[in-house]
Amino acid sequence: MESPPAQTNAVAPPPAPVAPLAQSAPPAAGLPRWVPALVCALAGAAVFAFFGNATRGYIGTRSVFWWWGAQWLNPASDTQHGPLVLLVSAWLFWRNLRRAPRAFADANTSARAPALAAMLCALALHLLGYVMQQTRVSIVALLVFAWGVLALFGGRRWARAAVFPLGFMLLAIPLGFMDTLGFYLRLGVVNATSGLMHAVGVPVLRTGTQLFSPERIFQNHYSYSYDVAPACSGIRSLVALLALALLVGYLRFNSRRAWLRRALLVVLCVPFVFVGNVLRISLIVLAGDRFGYNAGVRVHDWSGWLVFVVVFLLLLAAAKLLGKTTSAGSADIPVRETPPKKPITPAIATTAIVLVASFLTAWATTRIDAISTTAQTAIRLASDGINPAPLPQLFNDKNGDTWGGLTVLLTPVEREILPPDTGFASRVYRHLPTSAPPYCSIPFSIVLSGRDRTSIHRPELCLIGQGWTIPSRSVETLTLANGEKLDVTLLHIEELQLPPSNNPAFAKPVPALFAYWFAGSDTTVPTYPQMLLHSATDRLFRLRADRWAYFTVLTPILDGEPAARDQLNTVISALWPQIRATSAAENKN
Repeated sequence: MESPPAQTNAVAPPPAPVAPLAQSAPPAAGLPRWVPALVCALAGAAVFAFFGNATRGYIGTRSVFWWWGAQWLNPASDTQHGPLVLLVSAWLFWRNLRRAPRAFADANTSARAPALAAMLCALALHLLGYVMQQTRVSIVALLVFAWGVLALFGGRRWARAAVFPLGFMLLAIPLGFMDTLGFYLRLGVVNATSGLMHAVGVPVLRTGTQLFSPERIFQNHYSYSYDVAPACSGIRSLVALLALALLVGYLRFNSRRAWLRRALLVVLCVPFVFVGNVLRISLIVLAGDRFGYNAGVRVHDWSGWLVFVVVFLLLLAAAKLLGKTTSAGSADIPVRETPPKKPITPAIATTAIVLVASFLTAWATTRIDAISTTAQTAIRLASDGINPAPLPQLFNDKNGDTWGGLTVLLTPVEREILPPDTGFASRVYRHLPTSAPPYCSIPFSIVLSGRDRTSIHRPELCLIGQGWTIPSRSVETLTLANGEKLDVTLLHIEELQLPPSNNPAFAKPVPALFAYWFAGSDTTVPTYPQMLLHSATDRLFRLRADRWAYFTVLTPILDGEPAARDQLNTVISALWPQIRATSAAENKN
């Protein structure tokens, strides 16, 4: 008989220990974690509120907050969606905090060094923007500083939760390059609409950014005549759709390769907006062709929202095709983490460093403001030291013919809008005697910037505001009468001239050439971005703030473009050498 198995007192070995999930670090002894975050936030707020804005021409404030808020209230800046972006960003931050793992709640240790680095880099970036007189750069610095404060208070959990919401706020910043993009979108929309209308048999004439019908009458109503204004270029729809694409991509795609699908969704915004605006303008033209001008205006009034809804549905369809919603994502999975390390920088030291850096930044801005007292200019100044020297009343061209000019004064509205230290000189020149050809008048103007760059803005904006359209632009090199080479931006512009009946259907375009360039104390450049770049680098590396002069010349095209170009060259050849400063004494402010 088999004996039962022997009983032993051996105890089974305990299971292998499992590393526990990282828990929130216990509060560190000393200051509560909100104290250094609050002190740093107040220091940064003081810098951006009282030493934040270097351009006080159009918006007379030193505060980045006030300058940014004023842009949200200004329809011309196309950032009226700013408050909505702010609300969405706040909701995204709250959502991310709820979904973020508690494993990243080690507030006093793991994120202190990145928070300090972010705040110091933000102050340096703000100082760079202040020197360059680019408040938009300072706004980016403000967002980076805000991230640092949040990371200092809430640790890695708050830092991770704040990245996308603060990045989303970039959409609420007015971006100057959007004007150029909007210009090309307008031209593309007009060309595509014109081609589409011809394809379906609708007669349409195009001039610049204007569409109008031949001189016909439908049902006792004059046919259409529309100008595709900047607001109809699609740039506003593009910004709105871009925000929605970023939001949809961020909420829908959470896998490791989500960035690729998000980027593709953003890229698709441009063709979607383009197609949507071509559809809208086509509907307006069809309504005007069929039922008259007023019908086209009514379609214009209600079609904007309808087309945007269609474009947004295209965006959602593209998002669905790019992939279904993934699982909750790695952000919701508990993470095993090593115990927090000892903080490298104590809270008191972090706060002290930020306070000192904030004080130095504020002090540096006051020193930068003093640079303007050494400004120089490329042209001779009048006795008041603000305006250019008076332009010559008469001059002789290369053929010995005499030209005479009448002085043009700034209007009270222009003087009120421009900064008070902006210089101005302008004359309208005509060939003498006035009965001899050419019969046209050629205005020659100089705008001389003051202490900040807001005295001079993008030239095309004024032309569009005055009713001109711009079919094309180019940078060309003019050879003046004395052999000198001068690079200028040359615009082909058109303005509709109404007939005596003042009916827009019978308006005819009047073409003209418009040349402009910019001159600093030691260089000339043909484009506005080049002027901004030279001005910024002079302030940054040479500690010098030149008063840049902006020159414009306009001549109508009456006897063909070659004759107009010759007149343009004649006026520039005669005046440009006379108004330049020939010595340091003449160009010192």
